[in-house]
Amino acid sequence: MVTCKMRNEIERKRNLPKQNETYRNGYPYFIRHACCCRHGEINTRIFGEPTDTLSPCPFSDLAHAEFQSCRNTFDDSVLPIETVLWDSLPPFTICNYKCISKEGESVSRMCENGRWTGPKCKHIIVKRFWRRRRRYSPPPPPPPDTTPPVIGCPGDIFVTALQLQTTAVVSWTEPSAHDSKDGNVATIRSGPAPGSVFSEGVTTISYTARDSSGNSASCSFRVHITVKRCSAPSYSGSFTCTAGSSYLYGAVCTFDCSAIGHELIGQSTVTCLSSGSWDNAIPSCQRVNCGDPGGLTNGGAVTSGILYGDNVTYTCQTGYNITGDVNRTCQSNAVWSGSRPKCWYSISCSSSPCLNGATCTNTLGGYRCWCTPGWTGSTCQTDIQPPVMTGCQNSETILTTQPEAFASWNIPSFQDPMGRQLIVSSNYPTNSTSFPWGDFTVQYSALKPSNGLRTECNFTLSIRPVPCTDLVIPNNGAILCNGWDTDILNLCVLVCKSGYSVPLGYSEDVVYVCGSSGNWSPAGSLPECIAVTSTYSRSAPSFTDCSSNTTQPDLSSHYIDLVKKSNFAHICKTSTCDVNNIDIRC
Repeated sequence: MVTCKMRNEIERKRNLPKQNETYRNGYPYFIRHACCCRHGEINTRIFGEPTDTLSPCPFSDLAHAEFQSCRNTFDDSVLPIETVLWDSLPPFTICNYKCISKEGESVSRMCENGRWTGPKCKHIIVKRFWRRRRRYSPPPPPPPDTTPPVIGCPGDIFVTALQLQTTAVVSWTEPSAHDSKDGNVATIRSGPAPGSVFSEGVTTISYTARDSSGNSASCSFRVHITVKRCSAPSYSGSFTCTAGSSYLYGAVCTFDCSAIGHELIGQSTVTCLSSGSWDNAIPSCQRVNCGDPGGLTNGGAVTSGILYGDNVTYTCQTGYNITGDVNRTCQSNAVWSGSRPKCWYSISCSSSPCLNGATCTNTLGGYRCWCTPGWTGSTCQTDIQPPVMTGCQNSETILTTQPEAFASWNIPSFQDPMGRQLIVSSNYPTNSTSFPWGDFTVQYSALKPSNGLRTECNFTLSIRPVPCTDLVIPNNGAILCNGWDTDILNLCVLVCKSGYSVPLGYSEDVVYVCGSSGNWSPAGSLPECIAVTSTYSRSAPSFTDCSSNTTQPDLSSHYIDLVKKSNFAHICKTSTCDVNNIDIRC
């Protein structure tokens, strides 16, 4: 660094004008005080014109010197060698160099407004063969600019497309270029601009920069657009996806399994993830499973499978018969059709289990004994044969004109087909006796003590008087008779309609009787009902229609009153003598 003392020496040697004395071209030039030192810096005050209007100094004016270094006094920075050798130097640059002489002294010069000030090196006379003196040639011209600009691109850009997209918007900061001579230079892009939409795949972006000397530099990077896809679902049924058949990231596929006898195994929907895999396993549409149909005891089963539509066939071992559904099918509701059959032992009769002459039949799992008459039980071991009866007499009615009648009958015969003992009894010691009017039951009974079974012969002997003939009902009249015990006694009363009566010599209060003789008393036919005047007086109730519900109660009461006044009042001493039990005929 140039010291203040050195600077003052330079000022003195130059013999500069004093303050306020010098003008150049009619304008105030500059006035420089002697240097004063502050903190090791050179402080220069300039008057008259701005510092940035001063002219630089060419380096070629420093000929005959061996350059050492140059320093800018404003910021005290050392200038680069290439700048010093080929370019003009800014004002107030101080350069140190060593003179090319025998002494080789070192001097410093300063650039002030286009010219160098300070000491110069002495000229050296060079003797040539023609004995002439020449000065050194100026430095050669600067070499051509072959340094290209500096440019740097970003690294490769990797972008994954968003859900259900096959493109992506990509942005980046475009690179700048700098040249050592021209400074910042423009760049030219080859490819889409930042913020463009890029398709799936790789796109190369290039940038080129060229300086004023024609030197160029370029760089490039690649934009990688990745579209995530899932593999196509391997599914036997039908399904739909939101992104069609491309199965992009974010696509949702819904699977259908509506075929009869099939069911969906797994999740019904799956989503394609950014990793390129489905979030759930792909389901399957499979036939429903009915499970194991099961085997048979003493038999077996042959199946074609256990899924919808498969069949199973059952068989039994030798000596066993099958019962139930021999063939079954797996149905759409995952249930086997029918029910599982059974194998039953079928040769049980080989051991002759049936008794007493019974016939044996093999059944499913057992046997059946068909018993002969009179035997029962699983093996026909129980005697159920009752005594067998023949010659049992039928019931009989005997008519008589006397108060009693003599009757006889046949004794029935009893026997046991098995030859067992029988005990026979009867309610009459003999097979004949006299009976009064009435009904009499005759009974014979045979008991088989070996099994307690009994056979009976029962018949009825009805002793009745000779029946009476029916009375002829006269015109315009009605007959009232008892409706009970008519097989023993008949009591009747004649009643004429209103406006009619019996002829003179007859009475409507007469009770006609028929007893055991079979004859009516009074004998003969009933009198006629003849028309009479309205003044005729009678005791019987008047009626127009004897079948009328309003007339019959009066007629029945009239009948009961007459019977109770007769010699046969005893038949009305029972509950059967009632107005509702009167036989009214007209």
